[in-house]
Amino acid sequence: MPEGLRPNEDELNITSESRFGDERAILDTLEHGDARLVGDIDQYFTDISPHRHLVELAYAKLEIGGPRNDSKLIVLSEGGDEMLAVFKSESPKSKAFRDANELGDDHPRERAAYLVSKHFEFDLVPPTTVRDVENKNGSVQEFISRDEYRVGDDKERTTYEQIDAVEKSADLGNLCILDWIIGNGDRHSANYLVKINPTIDGEKTIIAIDNGMGFNSKFYRTKSNLSAKNRKYAGQRIPGPYIGLTFDVETNSPKTVPIPESVLNNLQASYRKLKELEDSIVQVEGISYEEMAQMRHRIEILLDKKVYLSGNNYSFVTNNIA
Repeated sequence: MPEGLRPNEDELNITSESRFGDERAILDTLEHGDARLVGDIDQYFTDISPHRHLVELAYAKLEIGGPRNDSKLIVLSEGGDEMLAVFKSESPKSKAFRDANELGDDHPRERAAYLVSKHFEFDLVPPTTVRDVENKNGSVQEFISRDEYRVGDDKERTTYEQIDAVEKSADLGNLCILDWIIGNGDRHSANYLVKINPTIDGEKTIIAIDNGMGFNSKFYRTKSNLSAKNRKYAGQRIPGPYIGLTFDVETNSPKTVPIPESVLNNLQASYRKLKELEDSIVQVEGISYEEMAQMRHRIEILLDKKVYLSGNNYSFVTNNIA
């Protein structure tokens, strides 16, 4: 990591219960801090995989080899403090690809995923906003230190202790629920981070990054069986940290796992305040009312069935394909 780019946590007054620190202070810096471009994030971190969308749908499974976005490492300065952030904007090729496939812009969806995670108290998505940096509009997200967290597919730094901590953590089920709520099928192993040195059973161990494929329900429905190429992938299961909650790999069949009562109670309480979340999301330019209606519908299905849901078991649980 370049010298002098680490945020000073003492000066940032990180006192919030969030694993990310004082979210108000962080968001203020993300939104208003003076931005200085460091360079392509790949230059500084070798564990960033070339971007591929492995999309798990409630109706189909597709693999989309689309062009990647521009991901830059930036430094934000506010009131004498500095922090690292990731700035993601659409490249021309990525924009053309998303338009051709009726996919909404990536960066509003990054922000909306953060709002959903915060509303349901999952604390999975780093503070994220949308703003201009060097005359480009994109998402700006707090950078998570690779000294504390590894990318999911970083096998060299994977330990049995980490795997055990993930399996015991509430994060595993919450990540499954988050991706169901936002309709995100892109949670392949390069799109989440795992804590390197977990110390307490059940502690927070997973961070959700790269959430820009959420809130694209229309694409999920209309692209389910348009071509032989897409049908080729329809029977594949998307590996991910929570696959065992919705799919039995050994028998190659869907499964159901009840959501714990405490989690259901929290979901019910958050659902009763869903209008607050919808009011926040509607302020994010690029998320349609139709997508918010689909989000509400997915939450209602989850609360009705009381089991973890994903594209692996949706049809099995509901007897529906759409």
